[in-house]
Amino acid sequence: MVIRACLAAATEYMVGGYDIYLDGVIGPWLLPSITSSFPRFDYVLLHAPLKEVLARTASRMTQLSANPGVVHRMRQSFSDVIGSFHGHVIETSGKDLMKIADEFLVRSANGEFAYERA
Repeated sequence: MVIRACLAAATEYMVGGYDIYLDGVIGPWLLPSITSSFPRFDYVLLHAPLKEVLARTASRMTQLSANPGVVHRMRQSFSDVIGSFHGHVIETSGKDLMKIADEFLVRSANGEFAYERA
């Protein structure tokens, strides 16, 4: 339901002339739902070593933050499929936000992140 609601909102923004960026834990298992609304889009997986991901999570621990057990499970879910999407991965370890954004812009302009409904 959450993905459908996000896609409905994204569609309205697109109709309004806006560029759309969906950000979150969007694993490849959700791509069929997304391609039903957007047959072609850029799909990017940000990846960092587990130790770094756990440190990031611990540094922002609030009631809304994921606990380490959830982080481990989600990391494993992505690890199970990341090889199939290696061309869509940006390694974020040791990079600041601007460097990651620059890499995204260059690779996106080259069509590296393009994903299409099969």
